[in-house]
Formats: sequence, C-alpha cells, structure tokens
Amino acid sequence: MSGSERRPAGRGGAPPEGEGPGEHLVPRRPLVHRIRSRLPHAPDWLETALAAVGVFFFALSAVSVAAIVVLVGHLGEETTGLPVGPSFLQGAKGVGIGLFTVLALVGFLVGKAFVGERIVRALRRRRGR
Repeated sequence: MSGSERRPAGRGGAPPEGEGPGEHLVPRRPLVHRIRSRLPHAPDWLETALAAVGVFFFALSAVSVAAIVVLVGHLGEETTGLPVGPSFLQGAKGVGIGLFTVLALVGFLVGKAFVGERIVRALRRRRGR
C-alpha cells in the first residue's frame, strides 16, 4: 500500500497488525482541502470565507504579539494612577503576558491551518518554482 493512501487505524485506534506505532499515519491534507472534499460542490465563497477567517486569526495573533511587547515594555512601571498595589499590578501584567502568549500561539496556528498552504503556494509562484 503506498504512503499516500489513507487506511483505517483498526479497532480502538490501534495500528493494524504487523505495523509499529506511527507506520499507519498518513500526512493530512490542509484544512481547506478537507472541507472541500466533504462538500464537493461547495461554492467559491466558502473558500473565500475560510481565507478571511484565517487572515482574521493571523491579525489577532499579530495584535497579541504587540500587546505582549507593550506589557513587557511596561513591566517595571509601578505608577499607573490606579489605587492598586505594585504586587497586584505586576501580577496582572504577568497574567496578561501569559494570556496574550496563548492567544498569539492559537491565532497563528488557526490562521496557518486556514490559509497557510495558500500563502506557501503564492510565495513559491512568486519565486518562480
């Protein structure tokens, strides 16, 4: 059986007999192609909508990175004009850095799943490959 064919893993997710772990795994197609294969007559607006969602998540990731930079830049400041102590302020900034880091990572991965292949194809075409 060639490496590009998809085979079921067997009962309970165990690999078929005679194969070790990971030998039955096949590289997955990009998300857009998987959705279009399930909806063979899906209109072009579906692909455009998925691309727009991917671009939105890339933008969300970029805004999150900018927020992380701002929070790290102001990490040492203790005067904000708010009636809170310096420990609370440092803790809030730490939580913000953690949350924005997770948001940036998730936004990047979701954006890559939706439009990553399209961006790679466009860059290859531009280079002339």
